[in-house]
Amino acid sequence: MKRIKRPLAGLALLGAASVAVVAAATVWLYTGWTTIGLTLTDRIGSGAQELQGFTLEGALEWHDNSDSLYFRLQDGALHTEFWMDKRPPEAPGLSYWPAMVIPAAEHAPADGKAFVSEQLYGGLQILRTYAPALQRTYTSTLPDETTLRLAGETVTMQEEVPGTAMTGDLGETDSSYDYTWQGETQNGYDAQYDRWQPSPAAENAVRLGDGGYALCWRQEFLSRAPGLYRAEGLTREEIAALPRDGTVQGTEVLCASTEFGALTPFYCPADAKTALAGAAMEGGFTLLLYLDGEDTLWADLVTAAGQ
Repeated sequence: MKRIKRPLAGLALLGAASVAVVAAATVWLYTGWTTIGLTLTDRIGSGAQELQGFTLEGALEWHDNSDSLYFRLQDGALHTEFWMDKRPPEAPGLSYWPAMVIPAAEHAPADGKAFVSEQLYGGLQILRTYAPALQRTYTSTLPDETTLRLAGETVTMQEEVPGTAMTGDLGETDSSYDYTWQGETQNGYDAQYDRWQPSPAAENAVRLGDGGYALCWRQEFLSRAPGLYRAEGLTREEIAALPRDGTVQGTEVLCASTEFGALTPFYCPADAKTALAGAAMEGGFTLLLYLDGEDTLWADLVTAAGQ
């Protein structure tokens, strides 16, 4: 007897199998992830009671930070949730960039011997000059889009090094408007001075109870003790209105070594050796985690008045 082939039945079976595979994958995506979930280990005997009023949030992220296992530890109880194609809430952003620039004392002599090193499009030019010393600067942009710049230490170089600037319509928040060192020396690049200095503050801005922001200053640096400092930056318009205190080839500029904005003490414990992190708490409070001289970890809850 001749056998009759039924291709449609085969296709139907294949389709059903495909649906089953997709369904199984979907179920795993929404339930199977719990096999990599988080567990809470109570090491103090009465965590649910001791942690009343405290909340800790975080996320384990993958797939370019678009998928995450979100957790919330609240009042001693741990809650987890899987987020697909959704990013967890981020802490207030703090953009930071360091630079090594021609200091104010060297600015006029350096500009006097600057020359055009390269012609660019649109009438722009790259200027080059040489100086025997540089000054470090530490610039941060706060979540409210204001900018704070701190002037750091002066570094005497082993030889005169080139600083470059760009002529044209550039604002004072652009890194090319004044003479800046790019790491180059007459004998190549010099890594010993590391122009990409890490930020002296922790990477996140801390929201204060009155709506302002603070930086967590890690260690004794630039005559500032470790702790929380209220940060007040300037807008682009405010920076543009500052007095010009230097010249780049006839154009008056705000020197790249000039400080602007303010960083004032908010809460700096006398026994703090290293400030680790700050965090905004409910009720207008701020939390500071720090180590003292004996490496004991402290967590101080600070009022809106800095007490």
